[in-house]
Amino acid sequence: MKIDISKKYFVCPNCDINADKEGLCSACDLENKWIDIDILNLKFPYDSLEIRNIKMPERFNSENRLSLFFNYDLARDERLIVDVKEIGMLRIKRTEEFCKNCKEKCDIALNSDISLNCFANVSNNDTIIATAKIDVDDLYFLLYEIYPFEFKNNAKTEKYPFSISRLSFLSSTIDSLFTSYTRRFIEKYAKDKILLLYSGGDDLLITGGYEDVINFVIAFEKEFGRYISEGKNREITLTSAIVFHKSNKPFNRVVEKLNDMMEKAKRYKNCVIVNDIVFRYDALEYVNKKAMICA
Repeated sequence: MKIDISKKYFVCPNCDINADKEGLCSACDLENKWIDIDILNLKFPYDSLEIRNIKMPERFNSENRLSLFFNYDLARDERLIVDVKEIGMLRIKRTEEFCKNCKEKCDIALNSDISLNCFANVSNNDTIIATAKIDVDDLYFLLYEIYPFEFKNNAKTEKYPFSISRLSFLSSTIDSLFTSYTRRFIEKYAKDKILLLYSGGDDLLITGGYEDVINFVIAFEKEFGRYISEGKNREITLTSAIVFHKSNKPFNRVVEKLNDMMEKAKRYKNCVIVNDIVFRYDALEYVNKKAMICA
């Protein structure tokens, strides 16, 4: 890589990375253009799906009848749709019902997104909140080693070579669980209790009151089992990590701790690690029930 030392360079005031112009670097400048746009309420006109238009969000304001949506609710009344690609994210809005048990006053406007402090202030037991990460075990092995595979059917051996279509089907099936299905599961069983920060591919990230996060991880692991298998024995499993923290702790430190704990838990797999203590899912459920009885 050659560097032109005769050229004048600048430092971006936002990310402290070298830039070739004064002010924000190109990445931060692009981020600023999109930061206030609600992606869940955005539709991409089919005639504007060009990479260069990402630099100019206003180009996506076309009224073209054919559009790509990121939210099924937004696309429900449309008659012509190219595709709906849901984003694994759920916000919680501040409402009078949500805030009725709040112990603090805040300046968040009604119908605006709540903050992490809100979870701490409405808890019945403690101001501690929790953040969890859930990840599919050995997905790379499942995608690239299981397919191709062979098995014996009586005296006959059947071989299935590597197939892009089978790989794509398994990958998209798991991705659908972590994007669309997870959103519906939270809306039905943990509405306004769990904040879905990200869900897609083969993992998800949530935060909320620590009791609700533990209950969700236990319930989601069971739901995952029903989603992929009718029997009790299944080959695809989940590993989860839960970290307790104060709502004002820098979130990048929380995620770093989660990733460190996930690495430890992945040595065992099909388990959940809570503040560096590893449990089987059934053991965590048992301990959680005992704690609820004693509370």
